[in-house]
Amino acid sequence: MPNTSQATRRVKQSQAANSKNNSDRSKMRTAIKKLLSSVAKKNSEEASSLFRVVQKILDTLTKKNIIAANTASRYKKRLNSKVKAIAK
Repeated sequence: MPNTSQATRRVKQSQAANSKNNSDRSKMRTAIKKLLSSVAKKNSEEASSLFRVVQKILDTLTKKNIIAANTASRYKKRLNSKVKAIAK
């Protein structure tokens, strides 16, 4: 329970930020699932376009410090290798 008005304000701000961050993470996960779905269907054109979308989302979340840079890099590397595998 916050004891001061400043503490009350900070609780509200952190709740708002937490909600936004969770929403952004959810968008990331949804985009990755769509990409993996198109990879499973072996649709290389759709997969490559979705990969660009996922890459942009990951870079944005990294810039906002919602996910770590190494985590984003790892996701991009693994997803890119899957996209390239079906392009052959």
